[in-house]
Amino acid sequence: MGALAEAKPSLWRARFSRADTRSRVPSQALGPIQYVDRRSLESFLGRGLSLAEIGRRVGLHDATLGYRVKKHGLQAVNREKHAARGGMAREELKTLVEAGMSISQIGEKTGRSSATVRHWLLEYGLKTRRAESAAHGWRTSSSASARSMA
Repeated sequence: MGALAEAKPSLWRARFSRADTRSRVPSQALGPIQYVDRRSLESFLGRGLSLAEIGRRVGLHDATLGYRVKKHGLQAVNREKHAARGGMAREELKTLVEAGMSISQIGEKTGRSSATVRHWLLEYGLKTRRAESAAHGWRTSSSASARSMA
């Protein structure tokens, strides 16, 4: 067993020596680094292509392209559509809930997704009428009629 124990450290050194790891740099494994100049980016964006589509065409990740677009002072297509809109005010949300609106109705009225509305309802501890009814085990008129039809 002594010979085997002595062989293991040398085996480890052979596999993971510094000289061996220096020759395999991650960027070398991926190939040459791609670069897209400002003129090319302007051309792609002018044609209405998204960062994901440009990335597929030139072989770069869309996050990398986003960095370069920002670096060159350009703006991506649909930037406003995907921009963060910030939080929702508790009072505004409370007013809409008290008006009896559903999550999807609140989303349509405020221009937010149902997931965003649901997030802020949970954050503020607010519940829509339907959620309140479900918490108490009451049936709402829509769920009662759906069950009677089944």
